[in-house]
Amino acid sequence: MSMLPVPEERIPIVWQNTVVDIEPTSRYGPKGTPDTATINTSMLLDVRSGGRVQFLAPGHYERDAAAGLGGEPASESPEVVESGQAAFRDLLARFAEMRRAQTEAADRLLGKVRRFHRFSLELGEGHRIVRYFARLPIIEEEDGSYRFSAVYPLEFAELAKGGDFSVVVLLPRTARGYEDAPTYDVKLTETSREPAPTVFGDGDRESLGERVAVSWYWRADPTLEVRYVYVS
Repeated sequence: MSMLPVPEERIPIVWQNTVVDIEPTSRYGPKGTPDTATINTSMLLDVRSGGRVQFLAPGHYERDAAAGLGGEPASESPEVVESGQAAFRDLLARFAEMRRAQTEAADRLLGKVRRFHRFSLELGEGHRIVRYFARLPIIEEEDGSYRFSAVYPLEFAELAKGGDFSVVVLLPRTARGYEDAPTYDVKLTETSREPAPTVFGDGDRESLGERVAVSWYWRADPTLEVRYVYVS
């Protein structure tokens, strides 16, 4: 999921770039340890009226999140808000209503979010870059696969005319030939198809640094998903 501006009026997003680096932490911990998605996002906002704007971001680990303006230090520690608190029920209800066509994906995502981080940033008028960092767990599914999902609800903002979004998801690298360390292959089993993804390292395109990577580029607000498995 992504960071959401929640101002009184919508802020146009000119562009947003997100890189998701999936760490194979499940291979190096006790049974039940999840993988970890390290998420770095930057977005260019067209701020029409300067002032303090709140941003809401999904979270799991209290300290593994930060936000700030481009070229400046990260903001102070965000307020941590448990997902069940009444103050956010209306917001989540709006989210669910917007996602009626994607209810299953939205419910699954929200069900995994234990808490939210609420950031407050002072934005001047004009074009302003906002960046966001977080680490979220990827919990093993019942069938043994791992699934990373992201929802981009532009209803909380709006895509500027001609604006676009880019997301790259890097799967863990195959581990072979190490002494006294786990060895495994990583296999991509499924990706969302709307918008059409570009896949590296699975098919005709070469891998990136020996890693499978999935990228999307679009001018809409889809739900994105990647599923993969470990093969010993």
